Amino acid sequence: MARRKNTRFIDPRYFMDEKMERLDEQAPGSQIFEPGSSDELDKRGSYIGSDIEAGETSEPSAFAADAVKNLSPEELALAIVLEGVRIMARVQGQNHKPYPQYERIGAEPPPPPYVYLQHPSRVAFGGRGDRKQMMSYIRNLGLVKDGKFQAPQPHLQNLGEPLRSDRSGKGLESAIMKATWGENLPSEAYMNGNMPKAQKRGMVKPHSIKDPISGETFTFTPMLSESGMVHSVQIS
Repeated sequence: MARRKNTRFIDPRYFMDEKMERLDEQAPGSQIFEPGSSDELDKRGSYIGSDIEAGETSEPSAFAADAVKNLSPEELALAIVLEGVRIMARVQGQNHKPYPQYERIGAEPPPPPYVYLQHPSRVAFGGRGDRKQMMSYIRNLGLVKDGKFQAPQPHLQNLGEPLRSDRSGKGLESAIMKATWGENLPSEAYMNGNMPKAQKRGMVKPHSIKDPISGETFTFTPMLSESGMVHSVQIS
């Protein structure tokens, strides 16, 4: 008897990159810093570009000083991630379209703006975010020390991990998805493929989290877009 090959179907969305980007997407004139300045963060999230001056050190601004001194490293990391979310919701939040299945089955997707949650603060530092605002934010928090961004690691790294690589379940995206699917999350492919149906059945639950510095509430609702999983974000 011939052996049967493994023909199990694997949803291709499981391998979909969080960012399907066009290389020419940056608008003319949007470069904030001088040509030749670095737009890079190292893989641990510490800024290594030339627009932080050698030896530069910042102190918390008046509005942030009292809050910052009482924050844990985890809370400080959350504030930075949420600032990245705020920026990306503003500059790219209208760029994502709901997956066609929503319309086919009569499901109402959550409202825009939509954001990816793959290290949003790191993305906000880049050409598709608002680098100037992020630089101002970390300086106001007093996180520039001796010419480098002193990121609260490993918490910033953990919070920004996308669902597919978040083995510890400490990421913001995991917390959002658990609101709908429970603590024991099914596979990413299963959640992606069933998100429109879950939305129609009223199963998709929003997840709210408070910014530890501004006090604003960020409410996230997952949505399957044409380019993968994104999250509606409403700030109040």
